[in-house]
Amino acid sequence: MDSQTQPQGFNIAGLLNDGAQVVAAAQQLPEPVTRIRSATARKQDAQSQAPLISLLGPLMQTPGITVLVASPGNGKSVLAVHIGDVISSSKTHLLGLPCDVEEKVLLYDFELTDRQFEKRFADFPFTDKMLTGDMNPAALDALDFTFDQIHADLDRTGARVVIVDNITALAMKNTADADVSMGIMRGLKRLQIERGISSLVLAHTPKIPDTVPLHINHLAGSKHLSNFADSIFFIGRSVTGPNVRYIKQVKNRNDEEMPGVLVFEITNAPGYLDVRLIGPDEEFNHLAREEAPRSEKSEELEEKKRKLWETDWGMKPMREIAEALDASVGWVCKWRPLKPSSN
Repeated sequence: MDSQTQPQGFNIAGLLNDGAQVVAAAQQLPEPVTRIRSATARKQDAQSQAPLISLLGPLMQTPGITVLVASPGNGKSVLAVHIGDVISSSKTHLLGLPCDVEEKVLLYDFELTDRQFEKRFADFPFTDKMLTGDMNPAALDALDFTFDQIHADLDRTGARVVIVDNITALAMKNTADADVSMGIMRGLKRLQIERGISSLVLAHTPKIPDTVPLHINHLAGSKHLSNFADSIFFIGRSVTGPNVRYIKQVKNRNDEEMPGVLVFEITNAPGYLDVRLIGPDEEFNHLAREEAPRSEKSEELEEKKRKLWETDWGMKPMREIAEALDASVGWVCKWRPLKPSSN
């Protein structure tokens, strides 16, 4: 086709240039989000990767994402420091749970001031592998704490385990926001996959009655927090003593969940707050007993009144009557002259 018969606007040079740009653009396409492998190839790839190693028995393994959940004042910050210590020292157990590695730990503490931290752990024998990070007073007007900052801190410290107290430091918005929680867990997952980093993040629960067993749904925030985590465990407050707590695992992606609960006590050792193992138990033994519904109480009261009227109280001491009815002497004195209705 000569130039006289070419359609108006047709340009071979431009078409060739556009084609070259399309090819160049195709070559610069980003890597796909997913990897496609056969199941056999995936198993073979796994054999070249680092094995799962216990950092705190079944509660925390490396590499992985662990969430520690508790209501305020239940001791999660104290326990997190002890977890960081056992990982960063030559100690092999904490609360009877094995730690099979010794790694450098970076604890981000956005809860305590220096004075408060010193008061809690004044004479605690930390090793040089236990590092802490907090907000730099000279950079309070800087951007928010981000995962880019964590990556930079890992580069300059060489830490292999990250503890964040608490998860709200990674997002200035409510973690119940799905986009916020998804961003946090994706950031932790990136640390795990790209760098082999294990993370422990502390999170809150809403107020839970002391009669209710702890459940994964008590984790405050979006479902994404629990969906991405490899392990989740709670600290509950026991009714058996003011300083007695118990640990309950509610998720373990790598193995069976820890059975029952693990009971411990927060104690004042010379110069620091310590955690002392009491032993395994069942959660039921550490919950308050739920009172009977009001309707059941009313029926029970009426039944006691009937039994009182039928009792030969004129021949028996009131204390004996009270014991027979599982009531107080004062209650017997109050209701003794009243005959219950026959309805």
